[in-house]
Amino acid sequence: METIVAAAILVPVPDELRQEMWRGRRVYPDHTIVSAPPPARHGTLMHSMSAYLPRRVQPDEQGFLTSTGRYVGREEALAIVFAAGQERVDHPSRNDHTLYSEDLW
Repeated sequence: METIVAAAILVPVPDELRQEMWRGRRVYPDHTIVSAPPPARHGTLMHSMSAYLPRRVQPDEQGFLTSTGRYVGREEALAIVFAAGQERVDHPSRNDHTLYSEDLW
């Protein structure tokens, strides 16, 4: 059963790199995923990446890695946590349908 294993940030690869070709194929993907094992949270990742990124990380670029290596957004991550029965920290004041790294560790 798939579970959430780490916070992750989806970083767009610059256009000039995405357009590079080698033997008729693209060399770079559209995005690179930055992650670190728990207890790293999104804030931890963004702080450590701030020296390398020319801009702030957007909310829709914050997600999670699953046990199968997939990157998923906050809403899908929450569904995975519920389906897997993963333990999470209850935040009664939070009233949305998304997962935050603080919910897990």
